[in-house]
Amino acid sequence: MDIVALGALCELKTIRNPGRSLDFDLEEFVDAADGSRLVLHDDRGWSTHIQSTIDDPSLTHPLTVDDVVRGTFTTLLPDGHEPSDTHDWQRLVRLLTTHDTHVTVDELRSLPYTLMFGPRLRTALADRGEHRTMVSVDWDKVDAEISGLT
Repeated sequence: MDIVALGALCELKTIRNPGRSLDFDLEEFVDAADGSRLVLHDDRGWSTHIQSTIDDPSLTHPLTVDDVVRGTFTTLLPDGHEPSDTHDWQRLVRLLTTHDTHVTVDELRSLPYTLMFGPRLRTALADRGEHRTMVSVDWDKVDAEISGLT
């Protein structure tokens, strides 16, 4: 398989506590030169919620694209990661090897990477004035962001 791009799909799974808690599912994939897409894994997700001492039913989570990007990439970090890690590149290499595709971390890291938003997430973001359907990832910026989180 000749890989031309990498990406992740983030979807809003559930909304709990009248809009105060949000759960997300993630899948990560590669796109091939022939137009096919191979999902590498779909076993991760994340949650966020707003904490407030005010019992106001109109108070909902102020979800932004930045929240989704930060939550997604924090979730995709390898377990026990080092501050310099931005992604579990070795895991992707191993998963691709099970599909008879042999690439290096450097080759994967050099490919375009897009974080796509699923339909429910796009609707939730649009309700908050955010109309993007995807974000192109610049790993140098993610490196800096993740370093600030660890």
